Amino acid sequence: MNRNRFVSILGCLVIFTVQAMAQAPFTDSEMGSEFIRGMELFNKEKYPAAIRFLDSYIENNNNSDVILLAEAKYYRSVAALHLFNPDA
Repeated sequence: MNRNRFVSILGCLVIFTVQAMAQAPFTDSEMGSEFIRGMELFNKEKYPAAIRFLDSYIENNNNSDVILLAEAKYYRSVAALHLFNPDA
């Protein structure tokens, strides 16, 4: 009886420990989060907000990912075109 209880409790502890370690917290300082948020807003056709996030990503980028930087510049220009901005 005690052995079954011990094995059950140990099994539960192992399962909960593995689940707790598997979860990664979300932080706004995550690399590229401004780009991701800008793209979400762009896809929802909220162009002024998308431009703000994409501009922030372009200015604060440490050039670690050249492809994302190019995409941010591209989508920023397309968003400006949708708003008929002269700086597109």
